[in-house]
Amino acid sequence: MLLLLLASIQAGDLETLLLRLKSGAAGERIAAAKELENLVWRPPEGRPFSDKPVDRPTPPPKLAPPDYDRAVAALGESANDVDAKVREAAAEALAGVYGDRPAVKASLVRALESKDPTVAWYVHQSFLYVRPTFEDVWPALRVFLDVPDETGRLAARSTLALYGPAARAAVPDLLRQAEVAAWSLGRIGVDHEQAKKLSGLDIPRSFNVFVVLLPHPDVAADYLGKSPKILERAMLEPEALFRVLEGVDTPLRALLLNRSDLPPIFLAWSREPRFRTSLVERAAKAIGHPKALLAACARACGEPAQQTIKIGEFRPRSAHPDTDETRMSKESGHLDGYTAVLITGRLRMTDGTPSAEPRFFNENDRMLMGIKRDEPGPLRYDPTTGRFIFFTKVFAAYATGKEGDLGPYQTGSAQVRVEAPGAKPLVVRFYDEMPDVEITLSPATK
Repeated sequence: MLLLLLASIQAGDLETLLLRLKSGAAGERIAAAKELENLVWRPPEGRPFSDKPVDRPTPPPKLAPPDYDRAVAALGESANDVDAKVREAAAEALAGVYGDRPAVKASLVRALESKDPTVAWYVHQSFLYVRPTFEDVWPALRVFLDVPDETGRLAARSTLALYGPAARAAVPDLLRQAEVAAWSLGRIGVDHEQAKKLSGLDIPRSFNVFVVLLPHPDVAADYLGKSPKILERAMLEPEALFRVLEGVDTPLRALLLNRSDLPPIFLAWSREPRFRTSLVERAAKAIGHPKALLAACARACGEPAQQTIKIGEFRPRSAHPDTDETRMSKESGHLDGYTAVLITGRLRMTDGTPSAEPRFFNENDRMLMGIKRDEPGPLRYDPTTGRFIFFTKVFAAYATGKEGDLGPYQTGSAQVRVEAPGAKPLVVRFYDEMPDVEITLSPATK
């Protein structure tokens, strides 16, 4: 059946669409691009948000590889069309392409040669799945860093960030926009001289800039000392500070842990017992989400758990829509976002021994759009006891227009796959306000 479907498309519809895309009137070219979008977009991924961790089957491709490459190449050409609406339609189609083949990569580079910021915005979304070499794409991306349109500049910076250290050649250009390009610079990295230059620029001091400087502790420490309140934004990108706190004692680590404004999640990540008492006292005075988070932080620093559950035995009221009236605004609506969650617990095999070298992978997007992920999450683990600390985020709906908000009134879950050598992978769900948890892994079958 699949072969017949592919043959049907190859024989008729595709040729007609490619002809219309190339030589039809503007309206026909736009319509052809939209029809091709349906043929070239990657199949739906993962599973929709639910309590049943069962993958839905992936639909078969609609085009055989040679015809897929032809269609994508034609869209890359149309992204350079003289008509702006045609360029936009072609770029929208390219936003969802997939396949690690030369023709697909070349089509994205060709599209970016249009110098159209709208094209850049759509095409950069495809770079999560298809990535030409940095050397191939850099000349086209570099143009967008200087266009008047912020959409184009943002698309270029976001795309460059995906390349990480491979995009070091772009750092001098990004430093010219450091106030808004710090997020990208943090993923690409800077050398020591560039770090000193960035630290001395006359731009607002921010946590994102601090993250860029972290690989250069002397520069980072100096910047932090002159930058009050930047740690208030640390929860947006905690992993960078986690790495500092996981390491051996350094002047920068000591400086961070002695800051009175360091969010409690980082005190927890240090696992130092000296913070236990203060975290317990703060938790006793808090309510709602802050209370649960502070209690988890205290457990991470050695406080005994008041309640321990087995995985699957807990789901908070906030995970049931519109049930927690104490947090709901009666005057206004709500805003969607994330909330930070720290999970503490013990990970064991069925024989009671601690699991060896576990890894936790985030499997669902935290905004619950039904997109599958496979991203390692921040984990601290004691192999002698099986005790772990895991940081994640969950979807959260926050009430607006209400004084003294107690936290999100509706939350989702973090679907996480737990893996360890010699064990069967286990998919679990973590929630806001979760108590200490026991997780048991079964031996892998041979």
